[in-house]
Formats: sequence, structure tokens, C-alpha cells
Amino acid sequence: TNRSIDEHKAQNMQSVIEALTSTRQTTAGISEYPSVSNPDFIYLSTPSGLLRYDKRSDEWTFASTHPLLQDSIVHDIGVDEDFIWIATNKGIASATIGSVEWKVYTSSDGLPDDNVTALAFHSDYVWAGTAKGLPSNEVKGIVRFDKYVEEWESVQVPELSKGVSDIAVWGDTVWVVSPAGIFSLDV
Repeated sequence: TNRSIDEHKAQNMQSVIEALTSTRQTTAGISEYPSVSNPDFIYLSTPSGLLRYDKRSDEWTFASTHPLLQDSIVHDIGVDEDFIWIATNKGIASATIGSVEWKVYTSSDGLPDDNVTALAFHSDYVWAGTAKGLPSNEVKGIVRFDKYVEEWESVQVPELSKGVSDIAVWGDTVWVVSPAGIFSLDV
């Protein structure tokens, strides 16, 4: 039955994750969790790059070995439409799913800090939170990427000067968790 196939796949995936995370005790840098995925794939970061688990075929493959994804701390992974976005301590990488060509965004591209801690998605924007803001240019820990103009825009929220822990989008409201509290913003 479908249920037994799904249970087998879940057990197989759990075995792979356990093997990878138990390896982490001797090999530093393997993330301990599968990340946000589209319905068919789950992504896992390792020191060698990004692994992708295909639920349909029950197979693991390398999704990318981009230098930004190697020896970085991956804080968040998200899939928006046909793009995968990865937040790391060295910036953000994005690519069309299945592509080998990655676009990398750092503070020189408009991020307040290269240490990106959270991602969230809206139909018009990719929201990114960073570990800190930069008071010198008034960017305060959160930015949004306009998907149509393809540029990062700063969002002025003085309370986020100590950084962003997490972001969620619900309708046209963006919820932001920071050391200073929980805030809501209109998209």
C-alpha cells in the first residue's frame, strides 16, 4: 500500500539523516536537520555542499557544491516557486532548482550583514533577516528582495538593530522575531 511505501521511505530517510548527524560528532559542519523543502525534495547542508533527497525516487544527490555552501553555517533553506534560497553566515545563495548556476548576495549587494539568519517568502518579495544591523547606513537587520526589480531594499525598523532570529509571512503581514521582541510589518 502507499502507506507502507511512505513509511519505508521515511525510515530510509531517517536512517540517512541519523548516519549523517552521527558523523557530525567526528566531522564538524554537517547540519543536523533537513530543511524546508518543496513537496518532492528535502535539502541538507554538509561541509561538501548541499544534498537533496528526492522523496519519489528515495535517492540522495548533491544539489550543489558552490563555494558559498562549503564551510559555511547554513541558517535557513527555503524554496520559493522554482528557486532555492540558502541563508548562511557568508550571505545568501539562490538558484533555479536543478541549476548549477548560483547567484550570491552579500553586504556589498545590500544585505545589512553577511550573517543571514532567516528567510521568508511573499509573492512579491524574499525577506531576509540578519544577525545584526549596520547603524552607519540605517539598515536594521531586515531587508527584502524585490523579485521583479531584482534588488534588495532596506526596511527601516529601529527595534531590529540587534538582529533577526526568524521571519514568517502570513498573507500581507511579515512577522519578525528578534532579541527585542516580536514585530509585525505590512508587506
